Amino acid sequence: MKIGDFENFLRHLIARIKDGDKVEKTKLELKRQWYDFANSRNKKLVVCEFLKDIVALANTPGPEGYLIIGIDEKTGEIFHSPFQECGLPDTSELFKLIVKSVDLPFKFEHETVDLDGTEIAVLIVPPSLDKPHVIGHFETSKQQLQNYIPVRKTTGIFPASRSDLEHMFYDRKNIDPEYALDIKSYRPHITFSKFGAADHITVQFPCAFTNYGRKPIALVRADLAVESPKIIEPLGVNSVTLGLYSYKDRLIAKDGTTIRHRHLVVSSNNIEIVELKFRLMDKLGDLERQQLRDELNNAAELSMIIKAEDLNGNFYYSKAFDKERK
Repeated sequence: MKIGDFENFLRHLIARIKDGDKVEKTKLELKRQWYDFANSRNKKLVVCEFLKDIVALANTPGPEGYLIIGIDEKTGEIFHSPFQECGLPDTSELFKLIVKSVDLPFKFEHETVDLDGTEIAVLIVPPSLDKPHVIGHFETSKQQLQNYIPVRKTTGIFPASRSDLEHMFYDRKNIDPEYALDIKSYRPHITFSKFGAADHITVQFPCAFTNYGRKPIALVRADLAVESPKIIEPLGVNSVTLGLYSYKDRLIAKDGTTIRHRHLVVSSNNIEIVELKFRLMDKLGDLERQQLRDELNNAAELSMIIKAEDLNGNFYYSKAFDKERK
């Protein structure tokens, strides 16, 4: 659906709610305001509520689903809801929440619709080939659940029944995506080292890209987000991001090809297994660089996620993986 169509869709939806019409909401979730991810006291519960709402849309059979933020589902009143109100720096953090907590992760798009000066946020969840999506640990103020599979029905969100699961598997047969990419790292042994005259911090490991869409995918960039439960010095943060520098075929190529000079192309219904080299571009002094490299290598816990972007601006995420123990 195009942005102009979204505007007409939202105006029609608001008018129906205000007129008291019953609105079919199987693939539609309305929120009056953004989830408050900056709420340090109840952050875990806020994250779980977000995961429940968006995972249920991905699990529910049918066309794409919409999580709309800025419309009161009872009155149709609209509220200014820019993304900044959620307390996260950018939308990539929303994807990280899913990647960390959901098996298997899925992608969605974020759009902004202007209704007479009021900003409404729309999260678009396309039909998923990987459902059922499972929230590993889910909790509310009253209960805690393991391996929770939410699904939407006309009266709300419920745990999936056996018939719901069967419907999900049947629905997957009717989905034929244009662009769909699976990224797997196979829990590689990872060592951070130095590289080049500028002595960049780098990491290199094998990765498999599986294109199960109808069209070829040309990757133009990729990032490796590395997170630690402890503060990483000397950056003073608990996460760092390394950019993809080069890639090479593990069997036939001796030297890597830089991603700047040649896109990494994965043909439809094909698997590419390549050696990826990421490097940290932050400018650090010699001692700081050595300290950071040692911290990353000796950290007991590191969680990593690969985020790739193709020529058309589509994003793909790997599942979170840990540094293999020595």
